[in-house]
Amino acid sequence: MHRGWNQVTVLEKTGTKKSTLHRWLRGDWTEDPKAGQVLDFCDGLDIPPAAAFLILWPGKRDRSPMPGPPPMDPDVELVLRRLVDPKVTEQEKYHIRETLRALARRPGPPSQRAS
Repeated sequence: MHRGWNQVTVLEKTGTKKSTLHRWLRGDWTEDPKAGQVLDFCDGLDIPPAAAFLILWPGKRDRSPMPGPPPMDPDVELVLRRLVDPKVTEQEKYHIRETLRALARRPGPPSQRAS
């Protein structure tokens, strides 16, 4: 296991159920992994969630290999974590989403705008 830890240690550090860990280790992707479980797992092992989602994505063996994603900006990763955090209120998640929508519609700097 990761860092020489045994499965018991990994389960304790990540809060993952034994059956879930065994399913993941077997490569059983009959269901989509739950985002919260994957994030908790990554937090416990101190690994980037983007890498885990690539590994755990269902049907990955059926697709042609793709290059890994570019490194994720730490601020963007933090926002994504807050959106799936059950401790964050729905009102706060709503404000995060509305802010992201407003930023997505915002025109770029003058040098990037179409003439």
